[in-house]
Amino acid sequence: MAARFAGRRAVAARVAGRKGVAMLHGFVMIVIDGQEKVLRVDEAFTPDRLGVATLDYLRRWAPPAVDQARKLRLVDISTGTDSDWHAVRRAKERLAERPEEFVQQTLAVGVGFNGAWDVSLTQSRDVLWGYVIDLDRWGFEVYEGWQQSPHTDGRFWERATSRTSYPPRLVAVFPMVDASAAGSVLPSREEFLRQVREGARTLECSWPA
Repeated sequence: MAARFAGRRAVAARVAGRKGVAMLHGFVMIVIDGQEKVLRVDEAFTPDRLGVATLDYLRRWAPPAVDQARKLRLVDISTGTDSDWHAVRRAKERLAERPEEFVQQTLAVGVGFNGAWDVSLTQSRDVLWGYVIDLDRWGFEVYEGWQQSPHTDGRFWERATSRTSYPPRLVAVFPMVDASAAGSVLPSREEFLRQVREGARTLECSWPA
């Protein structure tokens, strides 16, 4: 899908020149056994790229991935071995080339880049989009960053620590499996993007309808 995301450029223009502002980014969070494992994503993180790519991956979800999620280790700029960083680099390359393989590749190698995400989940001034794969409740959640007013949407809102930038906001949630039957109940790509577009309040969504 070759859609371009104008919202990212618009926000980038608004923050350009602000001293000390980090690059804009996204995240993928995997929740399992009550633990939140957050992967920082620095490119291709818009709903029409990483969003639909992760959606497609979840359609192929296989039980071994649950064990991989449990074993997933996170590293940041101050931790990790040379082998860890080689694995992180491989996953990053996959993200640029084939975003649909990013989560799969990260779980397969067993290590991911966290990048000190505690602040980013309380203040979303540098976050544009985020995705939560909840393996405890079997749900796929989409979050919109750049929140500059209080809200009560999603799992992060109570973590607010600033009065100028607020946690990422939930815009859509999709069940991953039907509790009464085996198989995926995830929407089509088109329906996924439609629901995200309708739920977004802060960022411009310019992918095709």
